[in-house]
Amino acid sequence: MYLPQKPKERIEVLDAIRGFALLGILMVNMPLMYEPISKIMFGGTGDNLTLSEMFSESFIKFFFEGKFFLIFSMLFGYGFFIFLQKTAESNSSVLSLYRRRLFILLLFGLAHIVLLWGGDVLFVYAIFGFLLLLFRKSGDKKIIRWAIFFILIPILILAVLTFLLLFLNGFPEIKTELDAMFKENTLYYEELINRARSTYSTGSFGSIILMRLEEYADSFFTSLIFFCPTIMGMFLIGFLSARKGLFTDLANKAALFKKILFRSLAIGLLANTGFVIIMYYSDPLSLDLYFLLGTTMGLIGGIAFSLCYISIITLLFINVKANLLSKTLVPMGRMALTNYLMQSTICAFIFHSYGLGFYGKVEVWHGILLTFLIYALQVIFSRIWLSNFNFGPLEWLWRSLTYRKFQEMKRK
Repeated sequence: MYLPQKPKERIEVLDAIRGFALLGILMVNMPLMYEPISKIMFGGTGDNLTLSEMFSESFIKFFFEGKFFLIFSMLFGYGFFIFLQKTAESNSSVLSLYRRRLFILLLFGLAHIVLLWGGDVLFVYAIFGFLLLLFRKSGDKKIIRWAIFFILIPILILAVLTFLLLFLNGFPEIKTELDAMFKENTLYYEELINRARSTYSTGSFGSIILMRLEEYADSFFTSLIFFCPTIMGMFLIGFLSARKGLFTDLANKAALFKKILFRSLAIGLLANTGFVIIMYYSDPLSLDLYFLLGTTMGLIGGIAFSLCYISIITLLFINVKANLLSKTLVPMGRMALTNYLMQSTICAFIFHSYGLGFYGKVEVWHGILLTFLIYALQVIFSRIWLSNFNFGPLEWLWRSLTYRKFQEMKRK
């Protein structure tokens, strides 16, 4: 059988980056924990926001939205390469082992969707992880071409749809029909959002599950087109980065990461400023030009800031030898699966009717403060847990099921 990676063999800087990314993931997910996920279909609500709400939403959009799922996706691809380097003690296939690992991740994702929250990414990661297997022997140029293609798919599809609608709106009869269709879509989502708010705040556990599945099914096709291809593209970038040893021999790569930091910071500041401003004037349901331009700026700014964040953590790791990071971010990253699902569990208890019942009663700035509080508690919990155990509880379960053997949990 193949041997699992031991804790002491892990690349700590990757755990530190992963641990930091958990903060960004929770920050972006938080508003969708206390409001229906369907609300994301609207956007462009700047005229109805108070000054504090606009400032808080702008803070999340500028620094967090569209950045941290890219980091996680890149790390997933990096981990895929590391997994393929395992040496065998028998004739069993590392590919079959990896497929089993993905299938178990898929089950975690399904459980997450059904029981906790409809914004899960584990299910998507597992599905596209199987697609990643097709590129394991591809050359560097092929991987780069496909990565760019996948990342640009959402923008290309959105551009085609936007300009097609602009063309069709030039015909009065068609424009009338399109306006009626968009109005009908608006009414549909308004009804769905109101029903979701009522269900999550007052409904039973069973009715909440049904509502969550309805929302997930409603947004699945949109996510498949406009979200998943970017994930796949970052998988490939992470895989190629691992092949090139990006996070090995860090002492000699400070200059490289400084270059990445300054360039990505300059691009990110401009792109994310445009993204925040433009998206307040956009209308996702009508696919206007503002939405196309804002989405493009968001993609550019997201990639730029994700590289910026990765570079900052890596440079800190190089220059300070990460004593502080090893005590805070590294334990969080080593327990990423446990902490990710723990975030959903905590928020479901706080907001849903079967818990504290704060659904729909929280302002955006409350969610920001709550995010930092939950994250700080998770940092403490992760450090205490890993001082006594080798793995997080769900990491232990994932490994044990993957290798069909109970892993050694208690630290000696």
